[in-house]
Amino acid sequence: MFKSYLKTAIRALVKSKGFSFINIFGLSLGVAMTLLLGKLIQQELSYDQFYEAKDRIYRVYQQNVINGRERTSITNSGLLAPTLKAGFPEVEVSGNGHRVGSAVVEMGDNKFIENSFYYADNGFLEIFELNFLSGNRADALSNPDNIVISESLASQLFGEINGAVGKTIRVNNSDLMITGVYEDMRKNMHMVQKKAFLSNKAMTEFSWNRVGHLVYIKVREGTDLEAFQSRFPQLVRDNILPILPEDSEVQLKLIPVTDIWLSDDPSQAGGGSWQAIRSYITIAVFMILIATINYINLTTAKSLKRVKEIGMRKVMGADRTNLIGQFLLESTLLSLISVVIGGFLAEIFTQMFNDLSGKTIEIGFLQNPELLLLLAAFGVILGLISGLYPAVYLSRIRANRILQNAAIGSKTNTTLRRILVSFQFIVSIGLMILTLVVYKQINFLHTKDLGYDSDQVLSLRLAEPDTSQVMKSALLKIPAVLSASAVNLQPATGDSGATFEITDESGEKHRDIVSMATIDFDYLDLMEIDLLEGRNFDPDFGNETSKVIVNQTFIQKYNWEEPIGKQIHIGEWEEGEGHTFTIVGVVEDFHMLSLYEEVKPFAFFLSPQFNWGPQYLMVKLESENYEATLEQIQATYESIEKNRPYSAIFLNDYFELIYAQENQKAKTYLTFSALTILVACIGLFGLATFILQSRIKEISIRKVLGAQMKDIVGLVSKEFILIIVVASIIATPLAYYYAQDWLNSFAYRTSFGLELLFISLAATLTIALASISIQAIKTARANPAETLRDQ
Repeated sequence: MFKSYLKTAIRALVKSKGFSFINIFGLSLGVAMTLLLGKLIQQELSYDQFYEAKDRIYRVYQQNVINGRERTSITNSGLLAPTLKAGFPEVEVSGNGHRVGSAVVEMGDNKFIENSFYYADNGFLEIFELNFLSGNRADALSNPDNIVISESLASQLFGEINGAVGKTIRVNNSDLMITGVYEDMRKNMHMVQKKAFLSNKAMTEFSWNRVGHLVYIKVREGTDLEAFQSRFPQLVRDNILPILPEDSEVQLKLIPVTDIWLSDDPSQAGGGSWQAIRSYITIAVFMILIATINYINLTTAKSLKRVKEIGMRKVMGADRTNLIGQFLLESTLLSLISVVIGGFLAEIFTQMFNDLSGKTIEIGFLQNPELLLLLAAFGVILGLISGLYPAVYLSRIRANRILQNAAIGSKTNTTLRRILVSFQFIVSIGLMILTLVVYKQINFLHTKDLGYDSDQVLSLRLAEPDTSQVMKSALLKIPAVLSASAVNLQPATGDSGATFEITDESGEKHRDIVSMATIDFDYLDLMEIDLLEGRNFDPDFGNETSKVIVNQTFIQKYNWEEPIGKQIHIGEWEEGEGHTFTIVGVVEDFHMLSLYEEVKPFAFFLSPQFNWGPQYLMVKLESENYEATLEQIQATYESIEKNRPYSAIFLNDYFELIYAQENQKAKTYLTFSALTILVACIGLFGLATFILQSRIKEISIRKVLGAQMKDIVGLVSKEFILIIVVASIIATPLAYYYAQDWLNSFAYRTSFGLELLFISLAATLTIALASISIQAIKTARANPAETLRDQ
């Protein structure tokens, strides 16, 4: 019996090639995309879940209010970790980590720049459970000249892992001894991969007023976290508040290491977000739901074409059980074929998906018994659900009614199908609106006026500020170099600032942190930052290092009506003396930080004032013959700078890197939204097929009575147009809510209105009517004599 059912099922699939292809294609595409998104979600949820003591590891961060400015900071003083270990018995291990920045690595003739080095202590290595392949993790960073390196760096330096321990490498002009080689860190860690850890004992002496350290702790088993954290305020009062302005508020808080990656708080710098996970889950659920609805609609629509076959089978003696078994086997076979093909499609598209999303997922469903079982179960369940209606409903109809061409249909079934298709339209229109919002925001980020001109500006990293003017003079001799300027803060690299005493227009004094950069005389002109009042730094005036240029937001914060000539004062700085600066110019607001952050009060000082941190040379080039000019710049750089390899990037390329992660998320979202809409279009085609098939005799009669092609298309289209309009009314507020929620993560964002609804509605109507028209025209062209000859 089963063999007979199987032969009949295969014959039915082969006979209806077009139907089988559309049904299999829609479902397999839905399965493939859902698998890829599922793997991405699984990977995102796996971050920092592999530590043996994952439930006991925390990062300590601050929430503070200083000078009225609320701020969350994940960095702390280097003294916090040892203080917690010494004064809190609940702390089993504490550890400090601090970025090295850009490191120049030398090993013999091999010299290169590495940006993934980190200062750390032994506790840091223990907390993150680094697996040492050689050396002793417990005391690997006990001395200032110690360094531990990853297996990949060991292979890069020495060609092999064995024998690296005990050798010496040079980092930033210091000779360091390798005391351990550890297995490359996992990719699913919130911490960016580190190729080496240097002993933090090589850093300057720790103090409570120097921050920048990431502090992690591992608490003992059974620790009462509430009681443990209740003693933090006393630690703050004893060590942190005394060095801050009066009325400052500081709270030390803990975040579990397993929560960092997906934290929706951008201050935690996790890299992922629950918002993105929710978006992926939503798209995956909608994708598989729509694919499933399509499959059910197409399967039930196709079954109506077999009512005479059912009648003949009943006449020949088939009972209801036989018919139900036949229908269920056919639908289950089709769904199993679809999910298997979907698995293979997911494998095929994996690399494309990785390139799109920037992730490294693997499907491997043939090597994954659990996934195979899940796919098989899904295929069987879907096959049973989709085959159940035609199997039960059609098999119970009497043979004489079928063979007399009585109307075969169900008002309940029609209503259910309309509800299912309405759901598809709601999802499609909603996703289309969200897709347009994402596209508009990404385009906004790329086209927003930053307040300066970054085109053809090359950022050149220098080793020391002392070389900037020598390098600048040499580069200006290159014909294609239009101008050059030194600065200690590259746009969008981060913030730099100090606390100043400032008197507002009413006479009230404030001690505020001011974002700042140190520039030379040519910076404002090179970057084309507009002066609104006053003047630029000018060598003809003399003593310009006591002058300052501020932005509009700075002036607005202190309500100054006439800012030129106002003064700001810094009471303590590294030389141990106070200094007063006079405002000589006001520039238009510009985005020195990324567009995730609002424009802050900003001040420009003239070099060498406050010339700390990394040094850059901005070089403005002609727009032609980049390749030859870059070769000349590199040759000039290498002839002057002996301590640092050449490193340069165009500002526009750097901005692309800044927003690369958001761009990848947006592209992933856009691609899968488009594919979901594509799968929904297949559903429209299925419903159009069903409706036209069920009304073919009505259409034939109308045609005999003189109905034109447009009349027939309009007759069928009315129902769809009503469904689409209702769906758009439901989808629009939902889409706008989620769009606004996503846009809120940006300090600067695009605006959108009802035009997106009209575009989405027009696109949906066009796609729907095109699908209906294709089927309607095909049906209307049928010969009425053939259709009605048995009436």
